[in-house]
This record gives sequence, structure tokens and C-alpha cells, in this order.
Amino acid sequence: MRNRSAGMTLVEVIIASAILSAVVLMAMSVFSSSSHTAASGQLMSHLEQRGGRILNFCRDQMSTASFTHPTYTNLGIVPNTANSAIAYQVCGPATAGATGVVALKFGYPDPAAAGNPFNTNLACFLRFEADYVLQESSGSGSATQPADWTAPITPSYPLLTTNVLNMDIDGNGSRGDTFVSGRLMKYIVNENTGVVVGRERLDDNVLLKVAGSGAGQFNGDMNGDGQADLLFCFTNAAGTPDTTLTGATASGLQINVWHGCVDDTGKLFILRNNKLLIHLRTERKNG
Repeated sequence: MRNRSAGMTLVEVIIASAILSAVVLMAMSVFSSSSHTAASGQLMSHLEQRGGRILNFCRDQMSTASFTHPTYTNLGIVPNTANSAIAYQVCGPATAGATGVVALKFGYPDPAAAGNPFNTNLACFLRFEADYVLQESSGSGSATQPADWTAPITPSYPLLTTNVLNMDIDGNGSRGDTFVSGRLMKYIVNENTGVVVGRERLDDNVLLKVAGSGAGQFNGDMNGDGQADLLFCFTNAAGTPDTTLTGATASGLQINVWHGCVDDTGKLFILRNNKLLIHLRTERKNG
């Protein structure tokens, strides 16, 4: 009987190589999937943190704010912005009058003056400014910026850049929707002159859904509950958003912030929502 020579035949080498390749590919697939999952988780956490930061800012500012004034008529939800802008004054140092009664003062710290002294002529405006139009498909609708403000004299709205993503952004089973993504800006305005004396970018990747072809109509239903998702909206005593209410008649203010962006694979759109209800106090209604 002839001894079989040591080593592997060519067929055995090919089979072993194929098995090894399959194992390596499976390992790489698992590693890649795990990496994408981790990256998506980090992105969701980042968006969640952004939402938490902006809501904390609003809570700190607006819990003691006044949305009305005897002569400044542009406080509260800014008209013609589809509830994407709000103006207010914060409560300043309380002073006692001649009779000993403490009177509340409303205004805002002056960023243009040394030491940021409290100035009763100033008000804060928070305004959403869209940078990008995000279309789910080439058949989605367009979006138009609202008209630039003239009172107060704020910077012009940015020019819009349109991106067709070819994905279902809000997961409602349709690819016919349109969204706008942009920044949330803070403007400190001198109400007597209508001039901006300070500005700050508070947030990015804020997302609103386009509800129609009208200019600035960024108040669509983001989560499919049949209700407009408004960035800022006054509420009644039950906490229900009501666009007919003002700073003088409302019981609360709801801030509803959506953030969103494409993940690292370019195939998934990450959405996060953060919501806050601030109860307004009667003594803060300065109208």
C-alpha cells in the first residue's frame, strides 16, 4: 500500500480558503453592523442632549418671563412665523417703591454694555431660521422662507438649499413629505429703536415639517397624531396648545423641539423630539 504524501491537496486548500473567507466576511459584517449601531446610538444621544440643552435654556428664561407689555406689542408668538418665533422679557431686580410695595421690572440684560446691566427697553426674540429644504423624494413639495423682518430689524433669513434624500424621514410610509432643517437664533432687541443689540446661535439641526406652499409654513404634523407640531405655542389651563391664545390669556407655553439628521450610513434619518410645558404665573403677565 502506497503512503499518502503529507500536506493538503489543491481542492482541500480551496475549500479551506472558502470557509476562512466566509468566516472573515461574517465577522466583518457583524463588526460593521455593531459599529453602525453604536454610531447611530451616539448620534441619537447627541440629538437628545441638544434638545435637553435648549429646553433647559427656555425653562430658565421663560419661567419668569413676561410675554406682554403695555406698549411693546410684538411680544409673545411673533405673527406670520407659523409659531416658529417668540419674544419675551425676563424679570429683573425687584425694587420697592415709596410705599414699600415691590414692583417687578421686565427687560433683558444689555450685551452691548459693560457689565450687562438690566435694561427695560430690551426684549429677547427666539427665531427659527431654515437653512436646508429636505425632500423625501423628487416628488415632494417645495418650501419658501417667510418675509424678512423689518420691525425689529433682524438679519435676513438664509437662502435655502434643497436636498433630495430619497428616504422616509418621519417613517410614515410615504416619501412625499418635505421638511426644513435649520438653526434657532437668539436676538436681543431694543424695542424703542427696533435694532438688534446682541445675537447668539442657540441650536442647530432643528427640524420642522412643511405644511403647505405658503411662505414660512413650517408647521406640519411630525408624528402623525393629526396635530400641527409647533415650535412655540401657548396653552390653555389643561395644557392643550391653542394658537388663539396670547401671553395675556394663556395658562402655559409649550416648547416642542425636533432635531434630525442623516446617520453615518446615509441610509437612515435619525429623529428626536423634546417637549416642555411651562406654566405661566399671573404676576408675570405684564400687559
